[in-house]
Amino acid sequence: MRTPPPPEQDPREHGNRIAAALTHAITAGRQRIHDRDPELEVGSAGFYLQFELDSRDDVAVEKLENKRQEIELVAVRGPETPDGPISATSIPRL
Repeated sequence: MRTPPPPEQDPREHGNRIAAALTHAITAGRQRIHDRDPELEVGSAGFYLQFELDSRDDVAVEKLENKRQEIELVAVRGPETPDGPISATSIPRL
């Protein structure tokens, strides 16, 4: 049995939703870094950001890393079920 293709969506709307979600996550991450105990600060400021991607979109995983902007992909887990999501974790340095 073949998996049906994902529903069609407006690429601009999809991009806007992703941009809004990332902006929210980065803002929340920056706030957590700001609020943490300065006695615990070690190394570069950053935080873990976890993504769940459609298992049919494995090319997108590679695009989560951007060395020039200091965004490091640190872990990728394959889907737990054939149609399950891929989980990826990256660290944006702030």
